[in-house]
Amino acid sequence: MMAAVLSLSMNGITAFAQTDVDLTSHSGMLRITEGGTYILQGKLSGSVYVDAGNNDVELILDGVDIDGKDSPGIVAVNRKKLRITLPEGSVNRVIDGNHDSQYNAAIYSMIDTVFRGDGSLYITGNNMNGIDVNSASLIINGG
Repeated sequence: MMAAVLSLSMNGITAFAQTDVDLTSHSGMLRITEGGTYILQGKLSGSVYVDAGNNDVELILDGVDIDGKDSPGIVAVNRKKLRITLPEGSVNRVIDGNHDSQYNAAIYSMIDTVFRGDGSLYITGNNMNGIDVNSASLIINGG
């Protein structure tokens, strides 16, 4: 189930406001190509790939189970900031596969990344790292 004004396909999401995304109805790579706030819920067998150009993106993980299979669970390559928010009481899991030589973590970011919130996040890095923020800053304010 999704809310807000958006266009969603396995090739990308375009959002103008807060967007609810039910991961259970998708498999493979879910691309986020526009800045904004995305509330993710459910289970995804694949990756969330964030490339929103010069826009900030906030991912609110509200009970997600993301299994990257052959790649990271979350990858961010845009040029601004990524915020990952964990709402109070939420339990979230992100795991990567053991096969991606370019993105070698369960959560891989090439941009400044901030974790915040009072929820739980369990990360399994099978390839090399749980979290890899490549040439950028990592701030953990909760979780």
